[in-house]
Amino acid sequence: MALVCLLRMLSVQESYQQAIWAVLSAIFLIYFFANIQELAYLYPIFINALLGTIFAISLKDEALITKIAKKQASLKGKILDQKAINYTRNLTKIWIIFFILNALISFILIFLDDKIYWTLYCGVVSYILIGILFGAEILYRNFILQVG
Repeated sequence: MALVCLLRMLSVQESYQQAIWAVLSAIFLIYFFANIQELAYLYPIFINALLGTIFAISLKDEALITKIAKKQASLKGKILDQKAINYTRNLTKIWIIFFILNALISFILIFLDDKIYWTLYCGVVSYILIGILFGAEILYRNFILQVG
């Protein structure tokens, strides 16, 4: 955050007083967050909740994965049919469930005395699960549905 403040100060013409406040704020934030180790455990919860929320909000209109699939199809000169649109909308719901469960597991593991389980899950297992879900979806789409 301090680096962002410094880059902003260098790139945007700010007054000397604004620059001092930006640097002092950055120093305060570094000191504050460096002394609260428990905040580090909230990071995966925040990221999963944010991604789940973004995907969920996208269901109000066109699902996020549908938008991505349409963009990819248009680059190939194709148009998504209704079956593919329904599939991508349901896939978005699956990812929402995944993000919620991932955040919940990360949250529960915070309360264990031994943080090795939290570290192992958030640093290794959750990424493996993301890869499995992503890979399984690709296999399902290409070999079972034969779409894409």
